[in-house]
Amino acid sequence: MSSTLEGLVEMLSDDNEGTRWKAAESLGRMGDTRAVEPLIDTLWDDDARVRLKAVWALGMLGDPRALGSPCRNSTGSSGRMRGRPSRKRWR
Repeated sequence: MSSTLEGLVEMLSDDNEGTRWKAAESLGRMGDTRAVEPLIDTLWDDDARVRLKAVWALGMLGDPRALGSPCRNSTGSSGRMRGRPSRKRWR
């Protein structure tokens, strides 16, 4: 993993939700599919904005591993995420 990618993945665990949000956005923009698994793990973040940015980033990466992720089954008819996805269902 590149040092930039590693740094951004580490930032996904930061105490500050703004830092986690920005890290998820940056990972999506980088286009490196090695970020898919850490972004999938971020779908259980305590902050809804961080979870939504992780969904966005996974969409940007376009990796098929994200197709079965909980984000696909956690949106309402409005396209907004309903609560938190169930880890039990996915893992």
